[in-house]
Amino acid sequence: MILEAIYQNVRLKEDIGVIKHYVFLLLCCPKISTKELANRLFLPIPIVAAIKNELKKKNLVTDMNGIVVTPKGELVIRQELKIESVDMKRYLQIITMSNCHELFEDIEVIFENRPAVDVTIDQAKCTVATAFKRAQFMLQQREIITSKLLCVGDDDLVSVACSLLYKYITHGKGADFQITVVEKDQRVIDYIERISQDYQLDIICIPHDLRNPLKTTLQGQFDCVITDPPYTFNGLQLFVTRALLALKKNAESAIFLSYPHRPFAERLRMQEFFISNNIIINSVIGNFNRYEGAQILGGVSDFYHLKTTVVKDFEQDFYEELIYTRELKLQQHKKDCTA
Repeated sequence: MILEAIYQNVRLKEDIGVIKHYVFLLLCCPKISTKELANRLFLPIPIVAAIKNELKKKNLVTDMNGIVVTPKGELVIRQELKIESVDMKRYLQIITMSNCHELFEDIEVIFENRPAVDVTIDQAKCTVATAFKRAQFMLQQREIITSKLLCVGDDDLVSVACSLLYKYITHGKGADFQITVVEKDQRVIDYIERISQDYQLDIICIPHDLRNPLKTTLQGQFDCVITDPPYTFNGLQLFVTRALLALKKNAESAIFLSYPHRPFAERLRMQEFFISNNIIINSVIGNFNRYEGAQILGGVSDFYHLKTTVVKDFEQDFYEELIYTRELKLQQHKKDCTA
């Protein structure tokens, strides 16, 4: 692998994902300057220049008032990133659109016809724009075109949004993107499977209650997880822990988390939980998600981009704690009444 060899020659402290991001930016931004690359990659200019020199030695790039990918370079980059089918013009179109869901016929109807929410398990319908904004953000991070993706719960139909975007940027010819949904609600599974069949989307649905141990076939298999867990700290812990079990070990992985804004003490508790599991908050966008109704959320929630490189080994058990808002409130009410 040429990119692996370049990575070894430069001896970066970062994961090889930095090299992959570097060359992908070259495809997206012809004639990009070394300084601009350094800014986007958060790397010192000498390191960026060293990578460029390694690419030049292999005739993958050249200097033409900026860095330009050679025909050989484009072939190698596409092959090694497994993006041979990606139409870069369509990719750039998607990531710069404000309402990319409008590209798809009948999409509003698909989202309107979702199963009714089950508030006892903290379901709340995000808007169609929000589902596609999540998918669009993940596309910007390249997760949709280079990763095996897992949706931990998906009453928001993010799997459908991701699959439609991938189908659009590959003209329906892509074969590398894989998406799996783990979902407790059989109504949601049946609906996603029907949409997947009607629109020829490659989505695998697996019925599973996450309070039970994650199935062995799902462990250590994925590069990226997206989840919108119950709105309790117990729910957050459970869903993120199961997400970690699903991620490949010793590789840079991402978790995209939708979660309501919390008071300082609760956010600190969240950060302590993340740190104890080798997770960093790469970014957080406040009020990113919009929901229909959802008074418990105030109609909005934040969007976290979490990163981890070393997934801890830990044994999973049946989760006995309460995870849903209503059952925790009922428990507290009973305690108050007996106090």
